[in-house]
Amino acid sequence: MALKILYFGSDKPSSVEGLRVLVELGHVVLGVVGPDIKRPSLGSQSLFEMARRVGVPMITPQEVDELNVRKDVDLLISFLYSQKLDESLLAIPRLGAINIHNAPLPEFRGVGGYNHAILQGLEEWGVTAHFMDKNLDTGDIIHVRRFPIDPEKETALSLDQLSQEPMLECLRFVMEKLQKGESLDRLKQDQGTYYSKKDLERHRKILLTDSQETVLRKIRAFWYPPYSGATIEINGLEVSLVSESILKSLGCLIHGSSEIGGK
Repeated sequence: MALKILYFGSDKPSSVEGLRVLVELGHVVLGVVGPDIKRPSLGSQSLFEMARRVGVPMITPQEVDELNVRKDVDLLISFLYSQKLDESLLAIPRLGAINIHNAPLPEFRGVGGYNHAILQGLEEWGVTAHFMDKNLDTGDIIHVRRFPIDPEKETALSLDQLSQEPMLECLRFVMEKLQKGESLDRLKQDQGTYYSKKDLERHRKILLTDSQETVLRKIRAFWYPPYSGATIEINGLEVSLVSESILKSLGCLIHGSSEIGGK
């Protein structure tokens, strides 16, 4: 059964691939709302370029009304879209609005799930497909896909990379059920935890009283170049830190000289 879909996404690999999967499955994607359609990404993972390749128009949230298809929309999918959707948009689709969330629910609502997973030393992570409501990440859960992680090695970047395929699997899970004409599970969420940007900034700062283990964990938890990592303030200057283990993993660490570019 082909569905008419509005797709809200990002330039993350799974979100870009998700658009291709929907079109490949024979669904009609009426429009794609992305991170910045006026200045598309020049990187290899571009939602703008994928939309162009599969022949789907890129639009702004305000242009949804101009599509003149409000009565025909079956499903709205938000896949790592960074903005909160207005209730008027969530009311459009006949089958509801579904979000692919990059953390397990209800434990990790909001932002910075990867960071908090590492700070808490978790041995398992997960991603979630859930219905959307007027609040952030509180709608009924459809499917959670969990997988093991290494609490002593993961960085925010590596956990993001590990989560891409499971998120895509969540999308496939949802679409396979709908294509078979099956109803989607709706598990009401228990009381969960919401993490804000303010929480992130508080945990990002390294304190002189932090133990060595805490410092190294914070560095891994916020390692996601080119964004600023864990920081420490020195004489009024905020400095972003990286650990020796991360440099080694990147092949950047050369012992034997204290000179930059030394031999």
